[in-house]
Amino acid sequence: MKRLLLVAGVAVVWWWMQRQPSKPAPASDGFEQDRRLIPGKKVITFEQWLMGRDKQYPAEFSQVIASNGRALVVAVNKLLAIAGIGTRVTSGWRPAAVNARAGGAPNSNHRTGNAVDLADPTGKLGQWCRLHTSALAECGLWLENPDHTRGWVHLQRVAPKSGSRIFNP
Repeated sequence: MKRLLLVAGVAVVWWWMQRQPSKPAPASDGFEQDRRLIPGKKVITFEQWLMGRDKQYPAEFSQVIASNGRALVVAVNKLLAIAGIGTRVTSGWRPAAVNARAGGAPNSNHRTGNAVDLADPTGKLGQWCRLHTSALAECGLWLENPDHTRGWVHLQRVAPKSGSRIFNP
């Protein structure tokens, strides 16, 4: 008798669940998984990396830059998850005028969507990266020597001429 009641109860619950309208999935920017990588820590988003410059400089923004930027954001968030360190973007994609104002090199990887600068006021992220070059390699990233970037960290997806995971500008 108990087994019959249990089966009947399960059947009623199943029937009731089938009658409930399904809720549409919330709008997605494709980075929800990345935001869950570091519980309680802030990871970066594609929109933060763009800094609104795609709308300010639409003539310079391209699908190639967008694709590079999305891949960069995924790689950086993977690195931040491994490190367990949260941060924010201080400089992402740079159109020519922004790059010139920032004092960037004319061929800067920021211009092609392959670089990001992250806030690192305590030097914790830069020091962690220095000690974990294998994590940089796993994520496909290169680090500008933190001795040259006090207060921030520069990461890029393109190998420097030296090929070293940690390079001097």
